[in-house]
Amino acid sequence: MMRRKNKHCALEPVVVKALVLMLSVAVVTMSGCGQDTPEPTQSNLAHLMDTGRLADAEAMCRSVLSKNPEDAEARGSLAKVLCLQGDELLGKAGFFARTSGGHREPITAPKYAEARKLFESALAEATEALRKEPNNGRIRGTLGLALYRTGKTKEAVDELKAALKDLKDDLRAAEVQNTLGVISYDEGKSGEALSYYQAALSLDNTMPEVCYNLAVLYHDEYARLGRAEAREAALRYYQLFRQYSKGARDEQIEKAIGELEDRGRADGKPEAAGKK
Repeated sequence: MMRRKNKHCALEPVVVKALVLMLSVAVVTMSGCGQDTPEPTQSNLAHLMDTGRLADAEAMCRSVLSKNPEDAEARGSLAKVLCLQGDELLGKAGFFARTSGGHREPITAPKYAEARKLFESALAEATEALRKEPNNGRIRGTLGLALYRTGKTKEAVDELKAALKDLKDDLRAAEVQNTLGVISYDEGKSGEALSYYQAALSLDNTMPEVCYNLAVLYHDEYARLGRAEAREAALRYYQLFRQYSKGARDEQIEKAIGELEDRGRADGKPEAAGKK
């Protein structure tokens, strides 16, 4: 959600919104240019995160904690919001951008210092939340993400696998499967990553970030091996990502789709999956 790229990767998989799967979205009242912060409920918090109102989501969590510092759910949600804010900053700083050689600066680079502070804060909040509720798989999953973003990959994998045991078939286990896939892909284990992504889709087959990560995986495979099946799979998953992310027209996505379609035509196999 974020970041998960091996040295051959054509595009960087996404984690920025990757990891927001909570309860149903509630209708939020808005007024003028400013948007009123809704009542602090799980569904309203999910809506704020899903619509990118991360400052409001953070304010909601802190408001709850100011009244009840022992609220582990609120603290765990705050940790997730901080991770999303960190990913947002990384994105703006170009951390997830495509590079010609498939290389990028590490998260320890000075330009990412502000984002790194958010991940470190998220790690502290998630650790405290899990101390209060040690069997909470959602919180453990967020802790795993924060550990991964702060460079503690082994500890992250341990926490994420433990989260899967706590969550079992809970829909939110899809987030954890996706993050494990991202880590596997980052380590060059494409087969293992594919298994995790497929497991995530078996729980939520409309999860846009998993569709994107699968598209990148197959795009990378096509770039390395030139297999037509990989190109077709990459196109399909890019299109599904665009569909499930409400018609997102990110320049990077459009460029990737165009490139794959052009290669298909060059191979004498025109694609019917053109831009909608």
